[in-house]
Order: sequence, then C-alpha cells, then structure tokens
Amino acid sequence: GLLRNIWLADGETDRRRALDWVRSSYLVYAGLGWGADDTGVDFREQIESSMDEVEETAIVGSAEHIADQLSAYDVDLVVCRMAYDEPPRSALVEVIERIGTDLIPAVEASA
Repeated sequence: GLLRNIWLADGETDRRRALDWVRSSYLVYAGLGWGADDTGVDFREQIESSMDEVEETAIVGSAEHIADQLSAYDVDLVVCRMAYDEPPRSALVEVIERIGTDLIPAVEASA
C-alpha cells in the first residue's frame, strides 16, 4: 500500500494553498515532537528541509495529474491523507466528493 498527502486543486493558487495546509500540519507535528522516525525524516533537526520533502511528496493537482503520479507506484491500495489542520470543512467535503467524481474515474482510466 501507499500513503500520500493528496489534494485535488484547480490552478496554482489552489495548489499552493493545499501545500501550505500540508506543511502546516507537519509543522504542528514537529512542534508536538512527533518525528517520523521510521521514515528518515528528522523534524527537529532539519525542519525546513523536512518541510520541503513533505511538500515534494504530496500529490496536489488535477485528477489526471494525481492519477498519473499514482500510476508510477506498483500498489493495490492507496490511502489518501487529506485531513490537514487548516482547511475549512467545506474544502475538505469538496475534495472528498471530487475524489469520488473525478479522481477515481481518472485512476481507473489510467489502469
């Protein structure tokens, strides 16, 4: 299986906002001392490079872009992490709906 931070975004403004939410969540984790020991990411020692890595591994964009990125992994299960600390509930509901209406068909089409 694969766990990825995923957010469907329309345009660069939406993409940047989603990536900021991802970064914010991990900064909260770092502040609480929740390092990701098993992943090799050392939040306390290398916070900025860790945040850059978190951002680089997030998959944010159109349904087609996300489906294309996911197709590079040889897995049967993808867990989409979307529950960040800052998005308003309406944005979270919208992205969950779009995963069903836009992303799932795009993933199925790329299989």
